[in-house]
Amino acid sequence: MALTSEQLMNSFLGRLYNQLSMGDESSIASANDFFSWVTPGIPFEAEDF
Repeated sequence: MALTSEQLMNSFLGRLYNQLSMGDESSIASANDFFSWVTPGIPFEAEDF
């Protein structure tokens, strides 16, 4: 089965996000860790949603 470029990119970005935000088995994920594509980041509060 051939992958479309959209499926490939979604898979790649999902794995990248997972590695950057959760690390690997040796790192401990914190509730305060986050990943942002925007520097310095755009803060959102729960009320914003």
